[in-house]
Amino acid sequence: MQKFNAEAMASLVKLNERLKKIERKLCEVGRQESARLNARIEDHNDHLSDYEIEAELYYYLKEDDPKYQEDEDNILTKRTWISLKHLEHTQLDDGEDHRLINIGYPFSEMEQVWLFHDLWDHDFGPEQRALTAREMLQIGQIGVEIIVRHQMLLDVDGTWSNV
Repeated sequence: MQKFNAEAMASLVKLNERLKKIERKLCEVGRQESARLNARIEDHNDHLSDYEIEAELYYYLKEDDPKYQEDEDNILTKRTWISLKHLEHTQLDDGEDHRLINIGYPFSEMEQVWLFHDLWDHDFGPEQRALTAREMLQIGQIGVEIIVRHQMLLDVDGTWSNV
């Protein structure tokens, strides 16, 4: 098991706090947008029949890291699966501790929000891979994109459907 000095642990705790702040913001935006779009769906004069709200997170390498390359994306990993439409089905900002205590991971002694846990424990392929603890210490910025998709249906006879 890899041990970290106090400075590295403080940096990981800080990252966890930043991810907690992102979780809160994502939930706030998800609730606001859902309320606004649900009202539009209820309005029979509006053609909106459904919607999706998704968040994408991009974890960028620090600019002072030796691996940083000017004019490159410098993305360590990303997450593109985060639905903000049904927050009750996510673990974002749920107030729970998401650490895995019994596996001996280097920072199992620190409380973890969902996004922090997800960052090191879940691997979704080469573009959305899990990061090692050392790589997590290389994160300089976290990009947040929120995508709202408006969905409408037009019947072939020319009538808008509010399904």
